[in-house]
Formats: sequence, C-alpha cells, structure tokens
Amino acid sequence: MAVGQAQFPVGIGLAPDHPAQGIGAHQVGVGVEHSVRILTPATEQFSEQMIDAIEAQTKAEVVVYTQAMGRDDISSDDADADAKALMDEWGIGRAGINDGLVILFELDTSLEHGQVRLFGGEGFVEHYLTVDELQAIYQGDMLPLLREAHFDDAVRIALARVVNGTLNAANPAPGGDPSGPAGMPPGPPFPEPETDRAVYDFAGILSPDAIVEAESTIDRIEQRTGAEVVVYTQNSGGFPSDRRIVERCPACNPE
Repeated sequence: MAVGQAQFPVGIGLAPDHPAQGIGAHQVGVGVEHSVRILTPATEQFSEQMIDAIEAQTKAEVVVYTQAMGRDDISSDDADADAKALMDEWGIGRAGINDGLVILFELDTSLEHGQVRLFGGEGFVEHYLTVDELQAIYQGDMLPLLREAHFDDAVRIALARVVNGTLNAANPAPGGDPSGPAGMPPGPPFPEPETDRAVYDFAGILSPDAIVEAESTIDRIEQRTGAEVVVYTQNSGGFPSDRRIVERCPACNPE
C-alpha cells in the first residue's frame, strides 16, 4: 500500500543528536514526529491541526514521520518496510479497520537526499484514497516541491489532499462518517458528543477547509481559556429554518 519510489534532494536539515536506531515510542496526540527536523515549527503546528481535524471528523489516523537513517543505501524496499513497521508498531489506524496513513521521510547521511512514502492501511485505501490517488499526490503534488527542497509546502499540500479525500469520502470507513448516522432526525434530542470533536456539520454546509479551521480555532480557545465551543449544523427536517428561528425567538422578528 506504499507509494513514492523516487529519491528527492533535501534542503539543509538539523542533524539529530544520534543516528536513528529504529522507531521511538509514539507520543499520544502527536501527529508529526521527527529525528531530523526538515519542517518549520509553523508547518508542524499546521500539520498537527490538519491531522487532528481529520481524526476528529473521520476517526482516521495520520502520522508524518521524518528520520535520518545514518546511512546512504536506503532502498525502496527498506522505505516500504519501515513505513509498514511504523504503522504496525504504533498501531496507526483503528484495529480491525486499518484506516491509518503514514507519510514517511527517510534521509541519508548527507541530509540532502532520501526517500518518501505515503503508506495507507487497507481500510484507508478502501474508503478514502486509493493507492493510485496516493501515488498522484506524491508524483503530482509533492515531488516537484521536494526537488526544490520545499518540504513545508510538500507536506502542507499532501495533507490538504488528505483532508479532502477523507472529509469528502463517498464511502467512509465504519464509524467515520462526518455527516452522522444515516436517517438521523434533527435534534433535540441530539446524538452523544464525540471525544475531541468540536464541529458537527450534519447539514453538510461547511467545506473541509472551513471544518479544519473551525476545529483548530476551537482547540486554541479551549487550550487558552478552558472554554468549550461546539459548531453544530443540522437539516431542519423540512421545516423552514427562518420560520423556526422566529417562532423560538420572537425578538428576532423584524415585524
């Protein structure tokens, strides 16, 4: 399920304190991990926000991982095996559904060349982005930027494609449909809230970009103030929404 077969030139990165000796322990809630830093802090923060929104909306898990290999003979088979090992060791993707995605960068001793992999679990490529679609992201979107050492832009555009592929999926994985259960009537009563989810666009009126931005903004509000915010949209069930508002809020009636 891996894609990304070509080597790419890498810009100047910060060498790790020691060569990579295997995959470290996963930090819960962290979607971007590295043993060599090739992304700016702003891109790491942006990526975390995108990844958090994907998981909040669809339950799919995404990890971006960069590492220096400490050697120059990094083969395609090695990169494939490492991407799979990362997914297996960290359990990226829900058990039994396998809806995880790994975006793996491996750099040689020069920190100027390496390999990149987009490795999707079986459930991810079945329900969200196929192997061919992941390959198109790598070849069409990432590789031209990687050749110019524009790593931040490469990661950002890859994650933007993943956001669209997951939040707009026609056949989302079980339990991962952002639009809610089929046939769910408008509330009240409302469905039970979901952990770490702040945007419930059951009316389908928000774009993926708007959902990501709202989730990120609400996360920052809660981190800074402790206040909890929820955005909730629902279909009116055939009852005109403006009439409902007036009847519930007489003061809103201009007449």
